[in-house]
Amino acid sequence: MRIVAPVAYSLRYIPKNGSKERVEPFVELIDWEIPEFSIEEANPAIEARIPIVRNDGGVKWIPRRWRLLEGGLIRFMSSYSGNEMWAENLPHRVNGTIKANFNFEFLGVLGLNDSPEHYNLAQDAIMGRASFEQQRRKLPPPENIISSDREEALALTQRILGRLVIIDGFVWKRTLEPLIRLSISNLEIRSEIDFSEDDEKRFPPPPRDPSWSMHLPFCDQGRIAEVERDKQLPPVPQVTIDSISDDAPVTRDATLWHARRAAQYLLANTESDIGSEDRLSLENWMDLRDLTYDKDASTIELTEAIKALQLSLSDRYREVRTETDWLLSFVGPREEMPIPEGGSVLRR
Repeated sequence: MRIVAPVAYSLRYIPKNGSKERVEPFVELIDWEIPEFSIEEANPAIEARIPIVRNDGGVKWIPRRWRLLEGGLIRFMSSYSGNEMWAENLPHRVNGTIKANFNFEFLGVLGLNDSPEHYNLAQDAIMGRASFEQQRRKLPPPENIISSDREEALALTQRILGRLVIIDGFVWKRTLEPLIRLSISNLEIRSEIDFSEDDEKRFPPPPRDPSWSMHLPFCDQGRIAEVERDKQLPPVPQVTIDSISDDAPVTRDATLWHARRAAQYLLANTESDIGSEDRLSLENWMDLRDLTYDKDASTIELTEAIKALQLSLSDRYREVRTETDWLLSFVGPREEMPIPEGGSVLRR
């Protein structure tokens, strides 16, 4: 299916009769072809639910679904309330004009909801209220333009569009392994699905409360209840993973996953100054780095290498060692967790 999509970028320039720089938002439209598949080509991979707590205390469960297509995961595109994204509602040309519905959701996929100026311009362009030529006449002359992020915006837009697929009239999106993100808010554990799409952030995300947060693989959702108990917080409705197919490309060994996260944290927070440590620390750092990228490395090997590096580091890394110890606290034997009837069993 061929659609029309906005490319939103900004120009920095000096006005003709002024000396102060200005930044002007700009939008142009491009055509894009989204590949189409049938549902028979995409096997079920993951079934999950997220809770929405109503004002009366009741809970509405919103489904989230992934399928397996061409060896990778695709996720069903829908609004937070679960409304489907029909392909026929995407902007597309009909007899020379653009036809579109539910632009808010589509522009949200492109990351434009965080910029009212770009969002409004994109909406006007799609709805035919502002043509490309009309906007171009408003542009400053080239000699007054200082810089433009058009190329970066075009590459980002094409990357996002390149992950979209249409299956039986619905929009799906190619994605990496999803994770569960936990954070503490108002003395409660809050869980949400992290779709692992940080490379598509058009604008810097707003700062989060740095008090506490962590990630879990889907196979480790049982940790949520453990964290609630450990922190003496009341149990509340959380992200629920109902089933994971045997061929879904996601984490199966949660303890190994946590060990790798601990190793990656320790490496990242010692890399810049490791050269000023003694020779033993440098050797331990290099050994841990090699193990971290070794797909066949075991949990025990990683844990031992992490502890060896921790012990050899000087006292200036006391806080890093403390944080690494906390990450290692999630490494240990776990029991299998049964999935509700109709789903598979997630292996620890």
